[in-house]
Amino acid sequence: MKLLNKGVIGGAIFGLSTIVCAQNYVGIGLGQVDIDTEQVDINTEGFDDPTGFEVYVGHDYSENISFEGSYVDFGEAKDNLPSVWTLSGDSFSLAVLGKMPISKEFTVFAKVGMHFWDAKLDVAGGGTLASDDGSGLVFGVGADYKTNDSVSVGARYT
Repeated sequence: MKLLNKGVIGGAIFGLSTIVCAQNYVGIGLGQVDIDTEQVDINTEGFDDPTGFEVYVGHDYSENISFEGSYVDFGEAKDNLPSVWTLSGDSFSLAVLGKMPISKEFTVFAKVGMHFWDAKLDVAGGGTLASDDGSGLVFGVGADYKTNDSVSVGARYT
């Protein structure tokens, strides 16, 4: 049973990125997750939108190209039925980012890559009802603002 489509879950991730050296970086993000189950026969209308987090590392190959790996925990979406159902998942991804510096401090980017996800549906007191995993295309857009030589703040939609 497919619980989530190939896009799995998209979320607006707002992150803080720390530049380790001139070409490598690490970052963390926190954001709201939107559940997407278009390819399955599960109505997720009653599920809430949980808070998820992302941890990522990257390498700036040039001013315009970066490679990035990330881990995303999508949090736990709960429904409003009397026996609480919980949908949870996570993903590992590898992506390439095309960057366009707007100024010395401000950069916009688009990313595309592959992610490898797993998800499960649990019911309170009844254990796991279903689980699934897979891979698919991941893509997104974002912007970073460099506050100093070591720290940038940004917004992402993946």
